Amino acid sequence: MNIYTLGKDHISVAIAYIFFMLITHGFNAHMRIHMGEKPYQFCHCDKSFAYTSHLKAHMQRHMWERPYTCSQCHQSFNLKSHVETHMRIQTEDKPYQCSLCNKDFSQKSYSKFQVRTHTGENHIHAANVKRLSYVF
Repeated sequence: MNIYTLGKDHISVAIAYIFFMLITHGFNAHMRIHMGEKPYQFCHCDKSFAYTSHLKAHMQRHMWERPYTCSQCHQSFNLKSHVETHMRIQTEDKPYQCSLCNKDFSQKSYSKFQVRTHTGENHIHAANVKRLSYVF
């Protein structure tokens, strides 16, 4: 959107929106996302965050009780579903299958991703590349 081709009313709306972002949502804090800056670091691990709210949410994850434990490696989890998923990886149980090539997967999301590789809809976020890379 080019502000020079907009009418006077549209420019006023655009300026009002920018002012709103500066005042209420912390434009500088928002720009940290685009700049890759993460000044808020958690003292118990190497994770750092652009927003204090994200740091607080991460801190809560560290404080949660983890009552579910893997019987093979003794890693603990806060949700039963997480230990079940982990156990499928440990035991090499692969109940999910790609409907196009019949390749088996331990997690449903991996089988869905495999289908997308066949259909050309391979939309994957950078955060998932590391997680999925060992599957293929």
